[in-house]
Amino acid sequence: MLNRMKKVSIPRLILAVFIASLLWFYVDVTVKPDTKVTIHGLEVSFRGEEALNEKGLMLSEQMPATVSLTLTGNRAVVSQLNRNNISIEVNLDAQVQEAGRQKLEYTITYPSSVNMSNVKVTRSVSSIEAVVVKHSMKTIRVEDKFSGSIAKNYFHNEDDFRLYPREITIQGEDSLVRVVDHAEVELTEMNLDHTWEGDLPVKLYTIDGEVLNSAELGVSTSTIHCIFPVSYYKDVHLTVDLVSGGGATKEDVQDLTLTPNVIRVFGTEEVLDNLHNVGLGTVNLGEVVTSFEDTMPIVLPKGVTSADEKTEATLSFRMKNTLSTKKLAVKTIQLNHVPSNRMANVLDESVEVEIRGPTESIKLLRDEYVSLTVDLSDVSSETHGSVELPAQVKVKGMSDVGAMGTYTVSVQLD
Repeated sequence: MLNRMKKVSIPRLILAVFIASLLWFYVDVTVKPDTKVTIHGLEVSFRGEEALNEKGLMLSEQMPATVSLTLTGNRAVVSQLNRNNISIEVNLDAQVQEAGRQKLEYTITYPSSVNMSNVKVTRSVSSIEAVVVKHSMKTIRVEDKFSGSIAKNYFHNEDDFRLYPREITIQGEDSLVRVVDHAEVELTEMNLDHTWEGDLPVKLYTIDGEVLNSAELGVSTSTIHCIFPVSYYKDVHLTVDLVSGGGATKEDVQDLTLTPNVIRVFGTEEVLDNLHNVGLGTVNLGEVVTSFEDTMPIVLPKGVTSADEKTEATLSFRMKNTLSTKKLAVKTIQLNHVPSNRMANVLDESVEVEIRGPTESIKLLRDEYVSLTVDLSDVSSETHGSVELPAQVKVKGMSDVGAMGTYTVSVQLD
């Protein structure tokens, strides 16, 4: 009997609960359809700030920052509204024309899917109080500062610190903008042995060097892309090769100066560690009479650059007075390597040659000791008639004397 009662009562109990729920829903929705809900913390947004800036104005303060709305109406409608689908907006451009404290109206936007015709809305405040101030904008230069350190044998040229961009734009309340003098980025890396590249934060400064709070101003960029070139360097000597000639050797040179004689160069460690000097070329002493002064180009190896961008050096020296000269009319002229199918004859009876050397040797010099040799091996087969060909001066039996300058001989080619 007890089991039969349980089997009957459970379905009836479920049915009773269901009927009670329907009755509650009917009463709640039909008999008492209205409900009241308050939505707090709706943030106030502003439209038209750019247009306000164009008028030379900007929003400085606002009260309150949020608005509360009390909604009274049909539960089915009110239940669809919340903080995420209601917005509060103030149109600045339409309401603000001058600086000062303002009371601004705001609009409430609801979801388009909700019919608000039967919902009563009560606002926590009727308007938004705001302070409007003068707005200004200006462009300032970004200065660079290096407070780190460079590794040994590395170098940085301060003028090479590159910033992108070099100027930024700031805007905001006029009283704040006017006191900004410049911006600055600072690199603090220590023991740098390579070129540094990256972004550095921007700081704003007054003319007195005081740091300003950039959060109170609008800045076109908060970071600057920077390149800080660092190069390996070495000081190397410049050299010139003095070639003996005309009876003169290096020992006959005095008061030699080379300006500059040392230069600083940049490159990789591998390249510079193998570079000990830079040769500028040769000077034939046989072409120097009493003194020499000239500029010589500085040609650096591949991968090496000059720190000071010097491209030439000046060499000067004098010859000692221990040398003497003598002019001779040389008649002994020999033609070598004449092609077998050509005829060649010397047209000059003699060629005057100037010989230099130690005074004692010059005193012993005779005409028959000196001869000229002309090499025809490089003469073109197309060359005919009288031509001037270079001649080499030889002095027999006297190694400490030599010819000054260069000489040519007139030769007839058939």
